[in-house]
Amino acid sequence: MSKPLLYIHNTRTAGWGLIMYLSPVPFFNTINHSPISEVPNREDYITFTTVRNPLTRVHSQYEFYKKRRKKLPDSLTFEEFVLNYDYWANQPNLKYSLHTCFDFISMDGKVVVDHILHFENLEVEYNEFAQQYGLPLNLHHEHKNEYKSEFDISLYTQEMKDKVYEIFAEDFKL
Repeated sequence: MSKPLLYIHNTRTAGWGLIMYLSPVPFFNTINHSPISEVPNREDYITFTTVRNPLTRVHSQYEFYKKRRKKLPDSLTFEEFVLNYDYWANQPNLKYSLHTCFDFISMDGKVVVDHILHFENLEVEYNEFAQQYGLPLNLHHEHKNEYKSEFDISLYTQEMKDKVYEIFAEDFKL
Protein backbone atom coordinates (compact mmCIF):
# COMPACT_ATOMS: atom_id res chain seq x y z
CA MET A 1 0.00 0.00 0.00
CA SER A 2 1.37 3.39 -0.98
CA LYS A 3 -0.18 5.34 1.92
CA PRO A 4 -1.42 4.47 5.39
CA LEU A 5 -5.15 4.49 6.14
CA LEU A 6 -6.75 7.19 8.28
CA TYR A 7 -10.25 6.70 9.66
CA ILE A 8 -12.30 9.83 10.43
CA HIS A 9 -14.58 8.77 13.27
CA ASN A 10 -18.13 10.14 13.21
CA THR A 11 -20.04 9.30 16.37
CA ARG A 12 -22.76 6.62 16.34
CA THR A 13 -21.78 5.17 12.96
CA ALA A 14 -20.19 1.88 14.15
CA GLY A 15 -16.86 3.65 14.32
CA TRP A 16 -15.63 2.35 17.66
CA GLY A 17 -16.17 -1.24 16.59
CA LEU A 18 -14.35 -0.55 13.33
CA ILE A 19 -11.45 1.06 15.20
CA MET A 20 -11.16 -1.91 17.58
CA TYR A 21 -11.34 -4.36 14.68
CA LEU A 22 -8.66 -2.58 12.65
CA SER A 23 -6.36 -1.43 15.47
CA PRO A 24 -3.95 -4.39 15.00
CA VAL A 25 -3.41 -3.38 11.34
CA PRO A 26 -0.02 -1.59 11.23
CA PHE A 27 -0.98 0.91 8.52
CA PHE A 28 -4.31 1.86 10.16
CA ASN A 29 -4.66 5.21 11.96
CA THR A 30 -7.62 7.10 13.33
CA ILE A 31 -8.61 10.53 14.46
CA ASN A 32 -11.35 10.17 17.04
CA HIS A 33 -14.22 12.62 17.05
CA SER A 34 -12.34 15.40 15.27
CA PRO A 35 -12.99 16.76 11.80
CA ILE A 36 -10.73 16.07 8.87
CA SER A 37 -9.89 19.77 8.76
CA GLU A 38 -7.81 19.19 11.91
CA VAL A 39 -5.68 16.48 10.30
CA PRO A 40 -2.23 17.76 9.37
CA ASN A 41 -0.89 16.33 6.11
CA ARG A 42 -4.15 14.54 5.34
CA GLU A 43 -3.00 14.09 1.74
CA ASP A 44 -0.41 11.62 3.10
CA TYR A 45 -3.24 9.18 3.96
CA ILE A 46 -6.00 7.23 2.30
CA THR A 47 -8.91 8.63 4.26
CA PHE A 48 -12.21 6.95 4.98
CA THR A 49 -15.21 7.29 7.26
CA THR A 50 -18.56 5.78 8.12
CA VAL A 51 -21.85 7.65 7.90
CA ARG A 52 -25.40 6.80 8.93
CA ASN A 53 -28.95 7.82 8.08
CA PRO A 54 -29.46 10.93 10.24
CA LEU A 55 -32.85 9.80 11.54
CA THR A 56 -31.44 6.62 13.07
CA ARG A 57 -28.18 8.33 14.05
CA VAL A 58 -29.92 11.12 16.00
CA HIS A 59 -32.01 8.52 17.83
CA SER A 60 -28.85 6.54 18.61
CA GLN A 61 -27.11 9.71 19.85
CA TYR A 62 -30.00 10.45 22.17
CA GLU A 63 -30.08 6.93 23.58
CA PHE A 64 -26.29 6.73 23.96
CA TYR A 65 -25.60 10.15 25.45
CA LYS A 66 -28.61 10.06 27.76
CA LYS A 67 -28.53 6.48 29.02
CA ARG A 68 -24.94 5.36 28.72
CA ARG A 69 -22.81 8.47 28.95
CA LYS A 70 -25.26 10.42 31.14
CA LYS A 71 -24.48 13.67 29.30
CA LEU A 72 -28.14 14.58 28.83
CA PRO A 73 -30.67 15.26 31.61
CA ASP A 74 -32.81 12.30 32.68
CA SER A 75 -35.94 14.39 32.13
CA LEU A 76 -35.06 15.25 28.51
CA THR A 77 -37.47 13.63 26.04
CA PHE A 78 -36.44 12.52 22.58
CA GLU A 79 -38.67 15.20 21.08
CA GLU A 80 -37.06 17.94 23.19
CA PHE A 81 -33.62 16.65 22.21
CA VAL A 82 -34.38 16.73 18.49
CA LEU A 83 -36.18 20.08 18.46
CA ASN A 84 -33.32 21.64 20.45
CA TYR A 85 -30.51 19.74 18.74
CA ASP A 86 -28.54 22.91 17.99
CA TYR A 87 -28.50 23.78 21.68
CA TRP A 88 -27.27 20.33 22.74
CA ALA A 89 -24.70 20.19 19.94
CA ASN A 90 -23.10 23.36 21.31
CA GLN A 91 -22.73 22.16 24.89
CA PRO A 92 -19.06 21.83 25.97
CA ASN A 93 -19.52 18.27 27.27
CA LEU A 94 -20.83 17.19 23.86
CA LYS A 95 -18.21 18.90 21.69
CA TYR A 96 -17.55 16.74 18.64
CA SER A 97 -20.23 14.27 19.76
CA LEU A 98 -23.26 15.88 18.13
CA HIS A 99 -22.34 17.03 14.65
CA THR A 100 -23.20 16.31 11.07
CA CYS A 101 -21.09 13.71 9.31
CA PHE A 102 -20.70 16.13 6.42
CA ASP A 103 -19.07 18.73 8.70
CA PHE A 104 -16.49 16.18 9.82
CA ILE A 105 -15.50 15.00 6.34
CA SER A 106 -15.68 18.19 4.31
CA MET A 107 -13.72 21.37 3.85
CA ASP A 108 -15.04 24.48 2.15
CA GLY A 109 -18.31 22.66 1.43
CA LYS A 110 -16.67 19.73 -0.38
CA VAL A 111 -16.26 16.14 0.84
CA VAL A 112 -12.54 15.43 1.08
CA VAL A 113 -12.38 11.84 2.35
CA ASP A 114 -11.43 9.17 -0.16
CA HIS A 115 -14.02 6.57 0.88
CA ILE A 116 -17.40 6.67 2.61
CA LEU A 117 -18.89 3.50 4.12
CA HIS A 118 -22.57 3.50 5.06
CA PHE A 119 -23.71 2.08 8.40
CA GLU A 120 -26.83 0.60 6.79
CA ASN A 121 -24.72 -1.43 4.34
CA LEU A 122 -21.51 -1.65 6.35
CA GLU A 123 -20.75 -5.36 6.04
CA VAL A 124 -20.87 -5.32 2.24
CA GLU A 125 -19.14 -1.97 1.78
CA TYR A 126 -16.49 -2.76 4.38
CA ASN A 127 -15.63 -6.09 2.71
CA GLU A 128 -15.22 -4.36 -0.67
CA PHE A 129 -13.02 -1.71 0.96
CA ALA A 130 -11.06 -4.36 2.90
CA GLN A 131 -10.34 -6.36 -0.25
CA GLN A 132 -9.07 -3.24 -1.99
CA TYR A 133 -6.61 -2.47 0.82
CA GLY A 134 -5.70 -5.90 2.16
CA LEU A 135 -7.59 -5.58 5.45
CA PRO A 136 -9.17 -8.36 7.50
CA LEU A 137 -12.59 -9.34 6.17
CA ASN A 138 -15.92 -9.99 7.90
CA LEU A 139 -16.32 -7.00 10.17
CA HIS A 140 -18.75 -7.55 13.03
CA HIS A 141 -20.55 -4.99 15.20
CA GLU A 142 -18.60 -4.77 18.47
CA HIS A 143 -19.99 -1.70 20.22
CA LYS A 144 -23.75 -1.96 20.00
CA ASN A 145 -25.64 0.34 22.31
CA GLU A 146 -27.20 -2.05 24.80
CA TYR A 147 -29.37 0.76 26.16
CA LYS A 148 -31.08 1.57 22.92
CA SER A 149 -34.61 0.77 22.10
CA GLU A 150 -35.43 -0.47 18.63
CA PHE A 151 -35.61 2.41 16.17
CA ASP A 152 -39.09 3.22 14.98
CA ILE A 153 -39.77 6.08 12.58
CA SER A 154 -43.01 6.76 14.45
CA LEU A 155 -40.84 8.17 17.26
CA TYR A 156 -40.57 11.26 15.05
CA THR A 157 -43.31 13.82 14.64
CA GLN A 158 -43.31 15.73 11.35
CA GLU A 159 -41.79 18.72 13.14
CA MET A 160 -38.94 16.53 14.42
CA LYS A 161 -38.32 15.04 10.98
CA ASP A 162 -38.25 18.53 9.48
CA LYS A 163 -35.67 19.59 12.06
CA VAL A 164 -33.42 16.61 11.29
CA TYR A 165 -33.77 17.17 7.53
CA GLU A 166 -32.86 20.83 8.04
CA ILE A 167 -29.76 20.19 10.17
CA PHE A 168 -28.55 17.11 8.30
CA ALA A 169 -29.47 18.06 4.74
CA GLU A 170 -25.96 17.31 3.45
CA ASP A 171 -25.74 14.01 5.34
CA PHE A 172 -28.82 12.71 3.57
CA LYS A 173 -26.92 13.18 0.28
CA LEU A 174 -23.86 11.13 1.33
